[in-house]
Amino acid sequence: MKSIVKIVLVSFFLIFYLGLDAWAAEKPIMPKFSLQFPPKHHLVRAADLFAKTVSDKSNGTIKIRVYPSGQIYQETEIIDAVRSQSVEIGDVLLERWGGFDELFDVLASNRYLSPGYDIAWRIADGKAGKYLSELMKKRGCYPIFWSCSGVSGGITNSKRPLVKPADLKGLLIRVSTAPSGEMIKLLGGSPVLMGGGEAYDAMQRKTVDGSETTLSSVFDRKYYEVQKYLTVYMDFPSIHIWIVNLKWWNDLAKEKGEILRQAALAAQNWDRQELDDIEADYTKKLQKLMTTHVQTKAEADEWRRACQPMADGWLKKTGAEGKKLLDLVNETVKESKETPQK
Repeated sequence: MKSIVKIVLVSFFLIFYLGLDAWAAEKPIMPKFSLQFPPKHHLVRAADLFAKTVSDKSNGTIKIRVYPSGQIYQETEIIDAVRSQSVEIGDVLLERWGGFDELFDVLASNRYLSPGYDIAWRIADGKAGKYLSELMKKRGCYPIFWSCSGVSGGITNSKRPLVKPADLKGLLIRVSTAPSGEMIKLLGGSPVLMGGGEAYDAMQRKTVDGSETTLSSVFDRKYYEVQKYLTVYMDFPSIHIWIVNLKWWNDLAKEKGEILRQAALAAQNWDRQELDDIEADYTKKLQKLMTTHVQTKAEADEWRRACQPMADGWLKKTGAEGKKLLDLVNETVKESKETPQK
């Protein structure tokens, strides 16, 4: 009888502990995803789609927690946060990487070289994008998503219309990156570096006169409430990349990593299509809310010539590697002009 009791007890404990092990093995992975944009912005909606797809495909074993509006990290902090695995996933503007290596400023420093979504996607998905991806991996991050916050740029201000470069003289313009600041200087303005989440309050308090940004930010962050004038121009795509901590990514089980990869690709495709649908609409909406000037080709050429020292300086600083990367971009631009997408 005692033997039977022992067998039953041993069996019970084996089942109990094996059950605990199985439960522990299926305990959800809950990575944090930090973004700077407000909840209604298309990149945050893409992140929500990504999180839902991952949860569905993994049967709830991976639950991504999306934090918009810089809730846990500001845009200037995201790269370091992902590299240190303070968060596992982050949305970052390509030029933010320029602080690590000026090669990342290839588009930001060569203004009016690569306007348009067709070129943006070809750069991201082609040789130039692969080159930049390898640079990120060397710094502990892995890119899983390439899209844009917008392809049409805008400079807002509360003083006067901006048509010629001379019109920026004396204006304090908020910028998000060093290359944008250099552009504003060359155009005659005075740049003030700050994150997008701080810009509205700064413009409302008159700490700055305006902001250099994308049309999606002007509209979704409601800059029109505190700014009167907007100049719309198309100089280069404002590329945003979702990066993950490389070690965390490599430590994932193969099947879980594939779920994330496929979900990110689906979110990327959705976001690119969404941009095609809404970008032109931003200009129409803002024209009703602000005194809006859309830059002509002749004006764009004048602004490009004013910014040329920036491109020359970038190439001089980056040397042979810069030329190699710029050649890849120029090759992509040429292909886009010769064989435009239907």
